[in-house]
Amino acid sequence: MAGGREKTGPVSRKVVLPVAVAASLGSLVDYYDFFLAGFVAGAIWPTLFFPSKVAAVAVASSIAAYGVSYLTRPIGAFLFGNYGDRSGRKSTLIWTLLTAGVAMVGIALVPPYASIGLLAPTLVVLFRLLFGLGIGGEWGGASSWVIEHAYDSKWRAFWASWVQGGAPAGRLVAGLAFAYTSTLLPRPELESIGWRVLFVVGAIVLVVAIVMRYLLSESPLFNELRKERGVERFPASKVLKDSWGKVLKLALAVNYNVSISTIAVLPFTITLVEALGRQHHLTTLELYRLSTFTSLAISLGALSDLIFQAVGGVVSSVIGRKSTLLVSIALSVVAIYPYFLMVITLNPALILVASVLLQSAFGLGYGGVPAFLTESFQTKYRYSGSGLSYQLGSLISGVAGGFVVPAIVLLSPTVTTRWVYVGALAMILTVFSLVAVLMTTETKDVKL
Repeated sequence: MAGGREKTGPVSRKVVLPVAVAASLGSLVDYYDFFLAGFVAGAIWPTLFFPSKVAAVAVASSIAAYGVSYLTRPIGAFLFGNYGDRSGRKSTLIWTLLTAGVAMVGIALVPPYASIGLLAPTLVVLFRLLFGLGIGGEWGGASSWVIEHAYDSKWRAFWASWVQGGAPAGRLVAGLAFAYTSTLLPRPELESIGWRVLFVVGAIVLVVAIVMRYLLSESPLFNELRKERGVERFPASKVLKDSWGKVLKLALAVNYNVSISTIAVLPFTITLVEALGRQHHLTTLELYRLSTFTSLAISLGALSDLIFQAVGGVVSSVIGRKSTLLVSIALSVVAIYPYFLMVITLNPALILVASVLLQSAFGLGYGGVPAFLTESFQTKYRYSGSGLSYQLGSLISGVAGGFVVPAIVLLSPTVTTRWVYVGALAMILTVFSLVAVLMTTETKDVKL
């Protein structure tokens, strides 16, 4: 059994609910920052921090700066996972949010390139790397904290899906906030101060999440493990040594959602729309409005993602985690190219439809992912194992989205061919996920 021998009694729904809320709120704010950076990396950072006479170079540099946080996410999963499996989920999850909060405020305070030269993009990269450590340590701990409170529930996949719901919820809030601010402020004010305020607001909400976590209870399964003196000395190293094959398979299995959202959706879609708009000789005002609407469309797509993740959490509780993932992956593969074919029309209605369809497809399977990963590891290294699996999968997507996509932008002969290669990249990684899921073991009936 993945959870080992546990003696603790059942936990009531009244206890599980606030833990799920606190875990998902922290996750929401982390992903709000992450996707807000995606919006501004596509629309503002190219000129503010990475000015160049060649527009493609500025865009590629900005996307790469956005993507560097993926490099430190597995490191964060290892460091915080090791601490969380030794000292507890709750206290570790406070430190993950503090780390992310420092990075959020730091990004908001970086002066533009025009003021401090190369130090500006350097600071942006450093703060994104720090943020990667925080968000990298968050997922495994939050998922373990919730699943270990709901360990005896038939609907534990649904409760755990609240953590995963933080990603589309963060994308939704970030997109709405950025679209509203873009509409409210003239472009110069948006570039100088508007986007910075949005990061500071996120850091303030993060404080609320920290207080909530501090006031709630530790995982009952971890408390039982500690009482029985079953805590590992180096859990993160132990899980990699004993279960590296499982970690790798699970990383590839859950990689498709992050691949599509970071390769195809953000920030590439916004840069694609703006490049095509300039090619079609749209006025500055028309281009600004189209870019703002695209941000809004991505946000509304995130709402459908959030809804389908909740559905996926329920469905995976009934038919299993693997079956739900396989259906979601198949739908995602089918939806990738139609998504781009609708986006390149620059028709606002079709851009909205494209965003809703694609994000609904990949959202369905992700509702069961927190349960799937946490149920795959014993309590003594559940935080480390699930976190490393998820963040190694994110690293694969991050390298592709943060470095391969900029290379495509630079090397594509025309703007109109970029999306073809980007779509192929997202599809290849999604097919890898399909194969990996087929190689994994179902966990729906595993007793924790």
